[in-house]
Amino acid sequence: MCATFNKTRKLVLGNPPREPMKRGMTPAALDAIFPYICFAYGAMMTFTLNMPALVRIADEKLPPELAAQWKGHRTLGAICLVVGGLWILQNLWLAH
Repeated sequence: MCATFNKTRKLVLGNPPREPMKRGMTPAALDAIFPYICFAYGAMMTFTLNMPALVRIADEKLPPELAAQWKGHRTLGAICLVVGGLWILQNLWLAH
């Protein structure tokens, strides 16, 4: 909390009003972060689906339909891992 003076020279307590956000997500910013999101999804799915302990826990505690759906993401996770990694490397290569 801070104290400021307004236009009529009266003391005003409190935080000054914040300016509204000027720009949202731009295509350039989205293009910069999306490869990392793709890579992170692929890494997470590949990591979790290749750990026998997690697969065993999922088979025991998840309903069979949900476990089958989770295991069905193995191919998509591998594709996202490879494509996201190559995309990140391409962006790094083109940036220098």
